[in-house]
Amino acid sequence: MDEGGSVGEKTEKNNVIKNTAVLVESLQNKLSESHLVNTKLFYTNKALIDNSLNERQKSKIVET
Repeated sequence: MDEGGSVGEKTEKNNVIKNTAVLVESLQNKLSESHLVNTKLFYTNKALIDNSLNERQKSKIVET
């Protein structure tokens, strides 16, 4: 019974799996970073729209 191919094919498949895992981890990190930036922008915009803040307070928000 064939168990999935030669040693070379198994090594190649393992390399593909490892590379895919590294890529997935990298994409997860980028997605988390993007989510954080988007959340910050959302709350910044929400604060800037708030009419109860004066211009000085809004300027402080923009600076951070």
